[in-house]
Amino acid sequence: MKRLNDTEYEVLELISKNQSMTRMDLSLELNISPAAISKTIKKLMDELLVLEDDTLSSKGGRPRKILKINPEYKKVIGINFGSGFIDISVSKIDGTIIETRRKKFQFKAPDKLKTLLTDEIGFLLEKYGKNDISGIGLAINGVVNTKDGSSIFSPHLKWNNLKLKDYLETKFEVPVIVDNDVRSMLKAEIYRAKKLSNVMYIYIKDGIGSSIMINDKIFEGVHFCAGEIGHFVVNPASNSKCKCGKFGCLEAEYSANMIRNKVFWEFEKQGIDSENKYLTYKEIFDKALEGEEPYYSIVKEASTEIGKTVGNILNVLDIGNIIVAGDIIHAKNVFFKNFERGIDGMITQDFGGVVNIYPTEFGDDVEKYGSIFLIIMNLFSGEKIFTL
Repeated sequence: MKRLNDTEYEVLELISKNQSMTRMDLSLELNISPAAISKTIKKLMDELLVLEDDTLSSKGGRPRKILKINPEYKKVIGINFGSGFIDISVSKIDGTIIETRRKKFQFKAPDKLKTLLTDEIGFLLEKYGKNDISGIGLAINGVVNTKDGSSIFSPHLKWNNLKLKDYLETKFEVPVIVDNDVRSMLKAEIYRAKKLSNVMYIYIKDGIGSSIMINDKIFEGVHFCAGEIGHFVVNPASNSKCKCGKFGCLEAEYSANMIRNKVFWEFEKQGIDSENKYLTYKEIFDKALEGEEPYYSIVKEASTEIGKTVGNILNVLDIGNIIVAGDIIHAKNVFFKNFERGIDGMITQDFGGVVNIYPTEFGDDVEKYGSIFLIIMNLFSGEKIFTL
C-alpha cells in the first residue's frame, strides 16, 4: 500500500469537505500554481480516486468542472452502540450509506459483545473485501479515550477500560477509530454540514449527552469526560436514580426514556389504560406536537428544564451555537420554543450574546453518520489513514 504526499492529502481533503470544489478553487486555497494542481489531479484521476462531475457556469472563459471523490473507490464501516443494539453501517467513501445491519442484544458482558462485534465485522469484511474497506469507526456512549481508542466507562454498557481499538486492529488488520458517540456526531456535523467554530451539541434520546467545540477544537477534557451534561444534577431531592448511580441527573429526569415513563405514570394516576404501552419516542413527540395531553405538557416541561441547564452552562462557556439531535427533534417547535425559553431564563442577558439553535442536518441517521465520519474525516487529514 502506498501513502500519498502532503499536497495530495490536502487536495483530497478539500474535495471531500466541499461539494463544489474546482481546480481553480484548489489553486487559490492551497496557494499552488494551476499547473501543479492539474498535475496532482491527473494523478488522482489516473488512480480513479477523483472524478470531474457537474459543470459550473463561468463569467467568461471556459466552464469550470466540479471535482469529487470517486464514491466507489473504497468503503467505510461505521458501528454505533445504542441501548440494547448495535447498528453496523457500510458507506461509500463519500458518506453515502449502502446498508445498515441492526443486531439487538440483552447481555452486557464485554466478551460477549466483542464476539458479536467481531462476527459482524468479519461478515462485512468478507462480503465487501477487506482491501476495499478504508477503516472502521466505532461510536460508543460514555467516556472514551480517543488517544488509545479504549472505552473507559459506559454507564449503559457497564464497560470499564475496554481496549477496543487495539483488539479490533490486531484481529482484522484494518484501521479503527473509537470515540464517544456524541463527539462523533458533532464531528460529522461540522465536517459535512455546518461550518461553525463554536458549538454545543446536544443529543437527547435514552440519555442526554453533549459535545463542545471551542475555536474549531473539540474540548475533550483532562479525563475525556467533557460534555457529560446528562449527569448534571438538576434535582438533588429526586427519587429517580441515574445509571451513573446518582439521583436527579438531567437524563434521569428528562431523557426521552423518562418522558415516556412520565406519560404512562400520568395515565396510571388518572386511572386510564394507555392505548399502547409501547409507543415509540417519535410517536410520543408527534402527539406532543399535536397538542395532545399529557404528552404536550410533559414534553414542554422537559424541553424547558433541559434549556435551563444548557443556559447555565452557556454562562460559563459563552458559546453562540447549539445543534440538537435525537428523537426529541420530532417535537419540533414544542421542543425548540421551550428549550430556547429555558435558555433565555438562565443566560445572563447583559452579556448581549445571541444563541443560534439548529436541528441536526442528519435527521434520524445522525448516529450512523457519526461513526462513519470518524473514518471519512481521518482519511486525508488527522490520522491520514487512506492509502492507495
